[in-house]
Amino acid sequence: MFQILLVLRKTTDGGANWSATATTSISTSGGIACSSLNNCYFASDSSGSFGAITSNGGTSYNNLRFGETLAKKNGNCISGTTTCIFAGSTGSIVYSTLGTVWAPHFTNITSQLNNAVCTSATQCFAVGNGGVIVRGN
Repeated sequence: MFQILLVLRKTTDGGANWSATATTSISTSGGIACSSLNNCYFASDSSGSFGAITSNGGTSYNNLRFGETLAKKNGNCISGTTTCIFAGSTGSIVYSTLGTVWAPHFTNITSQLNNAVCTSATQCFAVGNGGVIVRGN
């Protein structure tokens, strides 16, 4: 058996040049959310409830457990904070204000949520198929 490692690339000059970061043990990236240039969260599309976190711009990664299975997830963070949200299939949402502890947010939505964004630490939105908009606070 073998393991596929994901090599992520980063840019510090607006995309003119890209460099490889350290490899992570997640096999595919389902979503990336960064709260700063150095702090990013990666959700694995293949493992559902797992991902990786870097706090040093990709020099190293640590495993991350979301606590909720999120297939096809995308996310965002509020810049300069540790408030982040990921949304995925069947109305799944996970939210964190610490970056390492993730809590599920239950909705009555069963359709695919395509992305999520927080405008503040207490106000978040997720959008999905069929014009679905979920607001949380």
